[in-house]
Amino acid sequence: MPKPYIITYDLNEPGKKYDDVAAAIKSSARTWTHYLESTFIITSDLSADQIQKNIKPYLDNNDALFISELAANNHQGWLNRDQWDYLREHVF
Repeated sequence: MPKPYIITYDLNEPGKKYDDVAAAIKSSARTWTHYLESTFIITSDLSADQIQKNIKPYLDNNDALFISELAANNHQGWLNRDQWDYLREHVF
């Protein structure tokens, strides 16, 4: 069963590889959404470690990456109704 994850990152090197990082995240996901800059919420059959290994080739030494499994019953935020509906239907 796929697990929900939040992935957030900062690319700090000149010539940032946002498209490559986004493609690596999407290729690790069953479903994904991207409502906030440099943040994805995905569902995946992979572990956080496996997802990180897919993204790492596109990161530079001074970039930052955070991946964490999300708790289905413990979340809060400021999103519009359509965004929350998508998350409830596809992630939680």
